[in-house]
Amino acid sequence: LLVCWAVIWLGWRPVVDRLATLADGAMDPAKDVRGMATLDTLLVMGAFPVLGCGFGSFRHIFPLFARPELQSLRFLHAHNDWAQLLAEGGVVGGLLALLVVFLFVRQIVRRLPATRVHPRRFALGSLLAIIAAAVHSLLDYSLHKPANAFLLMAIGGMILAALHLEAPPEEDDREDEGRDAPGHKRGRWFGRESPARQAALRIAACLLLA
Repeated sequence: LLVCWAVIWLGWRPVVDRLATLADGAMDPAKDVRGMATLDTLLVMGAFPVLGCGFGSFRHIFPLFARPELQSLRFLHAHNDWAQLLAEGGVVGGLLALLVVFLFVRQIVRRLPATRVHPRRFALGSLLAIIAAAVHSLLDYSLHKPANAFLLMAIGGMILAALHLEAPPEEDDREDEGRDAPGHKRGRWFGRESPARQAALRIAACLLLA
């Protein structure tokens, strides 16, 4: 619905014209500047295969490997975060990145079955943001912008936090037993698990993230 609203708001012609540019690179490889830059970025890795050329040095060393068609352009970053990671970090940097991805996925696979329903849905929905960022990084350098990288790490942290919200069977029994106990009303509104406290924490987290 949001996508349809955006198309209606912007008009269908600008959207179609923008998407039509995808075919230009397929029909004429000489116009695919990002594709050529990615291939030349991998040449940098070929020259420094083990440790790469060093993080932060891409803008300085890329002109030495760029083909003549790209010499008139200035690349501060490769339009491919994955290729730039290999160029600046080499095999070691690539393996470290794969290790982080492996550990993240392993936590998800291990803890997802034991997670409560709502946190599980939240984790799976937020995981789409991680996947979208990974796919988008094939065509752009969004993760080299600190705000995007911070937001991605925050989403990853929230996913892992949600997966640790387990629901032991005895917890539900304790809640049922304590409903009629004296002071339950106070614990309901002011206790650690009270709705008011949880709402306040959510609002504070959203403000901090913003």
